[in-house]
Amino acid sequence: MKVWQDENDKDGIRPSSVTIRLLADGEDTGKFVTLSADNEWTDSFTDLDAMKDTKEIKYTVEEVTDGKVITGTDGKGTYAFEISGDAKMGFTVTNTHTPETMPDPGEKVYRITYKLNGGSYDRSTADIIEKYKGGTVISIHEKPVRDGYTFLYWKGSEYQPGDKYTVTEDHTFVAQWKKNDSPTDTPDKDNPPTGDLPHTGDNSRMMFWLVLMILSAAGLFGTGYYKKKRLMK
Repeated sequence: MKVWQDENDKDGIRPSSVTIRLLADGEDTGKFVTLSADNEWTDSFTDLDAMKDTKEIKYTVEEVTDGKVITGTDGKGTYAFEISGDAKMGFTVTNTHTPETMPDPGEKVYRITYKLNGGSYDRSTADIIEKYKGGTVISIHEKPVRDGYTFLYWKGSEYQPGDKYTVTEDHTFVAQWKKNDSPTDTPDKDNPPTGDLPHTGDNSRMMFWLVLMILSAAGLFGTGYYKKKRLMK
């Protein structure tokens, strides 16, 4: 027999059927029944052997978990289960779920503020302000953008976009940033720098000979001038 303890399915999560497996001396027999409203959540196993090797077989049952609703834990959207009774008197499988406490319609509304801290969202730099009833579970806002910076997290505490947060009071999240490193200047071979460049190669040799010619001319001029001066004495 199946018993539901969920305040008459207040949260609307009760499954339409459950599966009960039969065990013999703790081993799976491969036999199972499906309980639902169609059979009033009651069924039985028949044609069972009473003895095995002159020893009485001990039959027990277990509820098959589905990993979604029937998990063995009383939680949000899940049921715990407990089995009582025996093979002679019959087994009772009890599923328990504590309905969520819904916010009272007159409950206080809180303000959640996101400060962009120099960033922008959807081309706006204004604070993002949202209002929720107490107890509401929200997803943290998407990250803003900022030229030259990388978004780290929403401070208050270190929340990432999409993280869950339960609203219990007014709260402010502040965007935290890291300044990007400046790119290293590297020469562009396809676009060489403009302006005066140091002379190399043939230009250096030409300058050398030009200076040598000037010095030679100056030497010849000085020698001629000296000889002329001697002749005049």
